[in-house]
Amino acid sequence: MAEPARPRPRSRFGALVFGNFDVPHGGAALVGATADITSRLAVRAAAILGPHFGAYAGATFAILPHRYRPYVSAGVPLFISNGARVGVRGALGFEYEIDRQLP
Repeated sequence: MAEPARPRPRSRFGALVFGNFDVPHGGAALVGATADITSRLAVRAAAILGPHFGAYAGATFAILPHRYRPYVSAGVPLFISNGARVGVRGALGFEYEIDRQLP
């Protein structure tokens, strides 16, 4: 009988694709990359593509190091529209880490 495959750790590098929508004013996509610095800290960088272009840089910290991971995230979006405009973004979220063999 074959031994079940052990789950491998997730990759340290990943891709980001987000859609942000504001119904009366349109939307924008974020396309970029993420990299794990530690098992609980990741940095992110993305391009903002929409009616106005820009960039985003941020970080995410997982509060618990398990498969079910609440996290806190902070970042700085930069919009290019009649000059450069800088913003601040903060978020709380929840992540479920999956692998090729779902439980």
